[in-house]
Amino acid sequence: MYVMKHPSKNGRIFLTISQGYSINGHTRHKTIENLGFLDVLEKTYDDPIAHFKEVARQKTLEYNEEEKIDLHITTNQKLETNKRYRKNLGYAIPKKIYNELDIGNFFQKVQRKIGAEYSLNSIFKLLIFNRLISPSSKKTAFETKDNFFERFNFKLDDVYRALSVFNKYSDELQKFLNEQVEKNYGRDKSIAYYDVTNYYFEIPYDDEDIIEDGKVIKKGSRKKGPSKEHKPDPIRQMGLLMDRRNFPMAFNTFSGGESEKTSLLPIIHRVKKDYDIERIVTVADRGLNTSDNTYLMAGKNDEDCKHNDGYVYGQSVLGGDKKFKEFVLEETGYIKEIKLDKHNKPYDFKCKSRFYAKQITVKDSNGNRHLSSTTYQKQVVYWSSKYAAKQKKERDLAVAKAKDLIANPGKYTKATSYRCHWIY
Repeated sequence: MYVMKHPSKNGRIFLTISQGYSINGHTRHKTIENLGFLDVLEKTYDDPIAHFKEVARQKTLEYNEEEKIDLHITTNQKLETNKRYRKNLGYAIPKKIYNELDIGNFFQKVQRKIGAEYSLNSIFKLLIFNRLISPSSKKTAFETKDNFFERFNFKLDDVYRALSVFNKYSDELQKFLNEQVEKNYGRDKSIAYYDVTNYYFEIPYDDEDIIEDGKVIKKGSRKKGPSKEHKPDPIRQMGLLMDRRNFPMAFNTFSGGESEKTSLLPIIHRVKKDYDIERIVTVADRGLNTSDNTYLMAGKNDEDCKHNDGYVYGQSVLGGDKKFKEFVLEETGYIKEIKLDKHNKPYDFKCKSRFYAKQITVKDSNGNRHLSSTTYQKQVVYWSSKYAAKQKKERDLAVAKAKDLIANPGKYTKATSYRCHWIY
């Protein structure tokens, strides 16, 4: 595609983006987009022709990626394995969703802004399809790009260059996707689910912090921390926030050396501000159940939470205070019933609840802890014979492993003996 000039009788020049094609050996031109008169465009652009030449180049890249291919298939013929002409059809569904979300339009605008010579949309599309169909490294994704019915015209070096661009525009892309999800599929933001996972790196050292004037201005990314896989390698952590329909809303990443307990509030504040949400009820496991999180999510003295956000957090009985343990162990008040599992097998279940005025200690602006005002909670306690049996099985396995570790210490390493510290 190219920029075409159309002189008019009054001397003005009209610009279009056109595409050439051939009929019976004769070249023809097809108008793709009308741009307007050159003298009018000069009021908006310093050099309209140069600007729209770049737009035409990007449109050409996009067209080449999306160009349709006619296939003639013989149904009784079998393809040999490991041949280049074997193609994957399984990505048709994610490609449909990708197009519905209009991600290509987002990266086309970024492309114009930064003037990259490679197609950001093409690279992002390949990485998405590869991650869904056959997760692998960026290098392997590039090497197997011919498995798709797409024309990926870029080099491996372009893939690595694009990663820093994706990182730079991550928050903008998340906001754009939120708008597209809401428009195409609808969103229920009344409740948000949040959890944290991590990724380990097989390197023997932590990334160093960047320090200026004795202060840490940027923490090292890959650092040893509480690995979900109980590996000793440095990790990088990611927190994901989902809406009530389990559609992702936003994510954030942070250093492996940081506590996941401090990651919740920043992403809640960002989502409320960027997505214009008044109130969020966050559902999370007991790893996020801290005094600071419950205090601020309840809307105490915090401008960002002034609409009284809510929370549903898990709480272990062992980690509760004395009054909570007494409430749990007291049989009075439990409602007992028999439930059926997914296999229609019966199991015992009981629960009870109460409203409780809890005093919690939080940090002030100087990092010192002080007694906060009362926070009112509804505490729900439940017990099921099915879950109790599951926990007993896990304890028995841990006991058996601990006994085997004592008898055969040479069979275990630091990474494989982690469950044994539960036994005391």
